[in-house]
Amino acid sequence: MAHPFFEVITFPFNREEGKALYNILKQAEKNIARIRNIYDQCAANLPSLTLSAGPDNLWDEVLRNLTSFGALKNLCDLIKIQFAGQQLILDAINAVEKAKSASEKKIFSKDIFILDCDGPREAINKITEDSTAKVLLIRGKKKSGKTHCRYIFESIAKEKDITPVYLYDPVTTTVEDVIKSIFSSMGVADSEIPKLNTGNPLNKNTTNYAWYKEVCTKLKQLATQQGKKTWIVADDLGYVDDDKELGPILDEEIRRFFELFALFLMDPSFAKYFRLLLISYAEQGVPTNWKEVMWMEISTDENSIQQIHVEGFLKEWKTEEKKDMLDQELITLAGEIIALAANPPAEIAKLSRPERIHRILTGKLDEIKRRAS
Repeated sequence: MAHPFFEVITFPFNREEGKALYNILKQAEKNIARIRNIYDQCAANLPSLTLSAGPDNLWDEVLRNLTSFGALKNLCDLIKIQFAGQQLILDAINAVEKAKSASEKKIFSKDIFILDCDGPREAINKITEDSTAKVLLIRGKKKSGKTHCRYIFESIAKEKDITPVYLYDPVTTTVEDVIKSIFSSMGVADSEIPKLNTGNPLNKNTTNYAWYKEVCTKLKQLATQQGKKTWIVADDLGYVDDDKELGPILDEEIRRFFELFALFLMDPSFAKYFRLLLISYAEQGVPTNWKEVMWMEISTDENSIQQIHVEGFLKEWKTEEKKDMLDQELITLAGEIIALAANPPAEIAKLSRPERIHRILTGKLDEIKRRAS
């Protein structure tokens, strides 16, 4: 995967590592002449700096220019030499150098992490880049990890400075809720959102289909005007307890709306601004008017997590937590976690396998932290 700082053309100020580097540099060096000297050493034929801008704005310009010219790594190498004795600066540089692409992340917070998601990662990477497919369906049994795929999708969106929208039960239970949530995320007042005809002779939307078409057309118009992208995750599109006889979790009109929304993604001028992740999409197959190239499908499996996936997670956790542990210790620990999940204690025996692994893993990590404190 491309390095999120050294193989991009725009400096990612929205990432924590980017914010930290910028803040530490503007504190460490405020002399305009010295900043320019550092900048000039990073590459030849760089654009001139706005020297009258002040040191804070100058460092902003330095980071932007060097990133667009592929020379940010040179700056990091130079800073490590010139500020060799200043640990805070070295830590900030180290964090940038070790930064991972959002699509590679396993740890999203203290309680949210993904162990095995190779298949979903590959599919999500494709729909979030410039592939033809813009829609991803995620199917699978209950508690098999479907919803966790959203964290990868949302993390990539945030890395690209794109607004992610998550729609789920019980917050969005009707198609009206869904449409309002999408428009609200774009800063649109309720009075400006297209409505279904409720007796107003001036309202041409006499059917749901006509209404959904106007909604999608309006979304395209707004996105084009604003120049902003919106990526949407629609969850809980399946049936209660995966049983069709029990009925859908959400109003089925929500699924119908997104099936039309997906058709609009065949239009490049619409797809430029939107992506769609449909979780627990229950219907077998897809609408007959969907083109094969426009969508992808994956299915999650609660048995997919193996010891090697736990080992990979533990190695990343060790690095983030700065724990001094041998690889063999991590391998042994991973084996214990998988074995215990297969023969769990009574208090977690009724949980799904991913939930058991999560519970056991977090318990083990908490134990390591307690021993170290």
